[in-house]
Amino acid sequence: MLLLVAALVVAAVVAMCMCWCMFGCARGKKEDGDDVTQTRAKDYFETVDTEDVSYMDMCSDILKTPSQFLGELTFSVLYDETGATLKVQVTEAQSLPDCDEQTTCDPYVKVTLLPDRGQQFRTKVIKNRFSPRWLETFSFKGLSKEKMRKQVLQLCVYDYDIITRDDPIGAVLLPLCEYDFKEWRVFTEPLKLAAQDCGDLQTALRWNGSTLTVLITKAAHLRIQGFNLKLDPYVLVSVKHGSKTIKKYQTKTMRNTSSPQFKETFIFGLEQDQLSEHTLFIEVMDSSFIGKGRIIGRLVLSEHCATGVSEKNQWHEMVTSPGQSIVRWHRLKEELRINGRKVV
Repeated sequence: MLLLVAALVVAAVVAMCMCWCMFGCARGKKEDGDDVTQTRAKDYFETVDTEDVSYMDMCSDILKTPSQFLGELTFSVLYDETGATLKVQVTEAQSLPDCDEQTTCDPYVKVTLLPDRGQQFRTKVIKNRFSPRWLETFSFKGLSKEKMRKQVLQLCVYDYDIITRDDPIGAVLLPLCEYDFKEWRVFTEPLKLAAQDCGDLQTALRWNGSTLTVLITKAAHLRIQGFNLKLDPYVLVSVKHGSKTIKKYQTKTMRNTSSPQFKETFIFGLEQDQLSEHTLFIEVMDSSFIGKGRIIGRLVLSEHCATGVSEKNQWHEMVTSPGQSIVRWHRLKEELRINGRKVV
């Protein structure tokens, strides 16, 4: 009996050692492959200039996007060069729509600068007003003139809800490089449709006639939802032909950050006659969510369908400029809408 037990123990130990060796070999092969991939990604990343890519193109695309009438927002801007301070007065809004179908509107305005978002301000909530008046002034301090001209002023109007999440009504984006603010300048701008602010993602695309190279550079200000106190984001990148997934990749997971740096490259083999038939899907996920990873936001890019003007323009520039790396910032979409239609 003792001999039998001893034999079984020895057999189990041998089996465990064999499994460990096999796992070690497989693991070694995977790491070798990863080293090659990371080297290629690093080489590619070093050839792409992403630091000087501003939010201007993304904001310009948003401004050009057709939108229904959502009311208007009046505000004023002044830059004090001596004090390195940008002052913004939120004056009033006119003709805001009814967002929650309760015949009421409790609006307020969030004011920030893109891409930094280091300083953010919020007006008080005005109850039961479709044409509220705030007359509140906010100061962005420590802002040199050179840095100020690289910023985009963002004013988002929300409908406050005490129970559910506040509804976005509309937004105004003002590239500060286009104006001189030595004196108070007054603006009355139409509100553009504002999706929930899921965050932004910077990507680079390159196509050389036979391969599509996708660089996931970084994300900024990803939204934390629910009761989560942190984000562990990663990105899924896939190419689809119709509803069929041809190839799918995943970045590494970045721990406890809402502005991760990925710098990972993925390569898809696509000939010229195949490019127009395929679609690039990008999903930013949160692995800290209990159970299945939660989708933070998405992008779709292709010749015939895209989730926004910015995505469509980047794809078009890539196709018409083979061999060049086209870098863009994109505003992540909460709902997957292609050409204005919601897709499940």
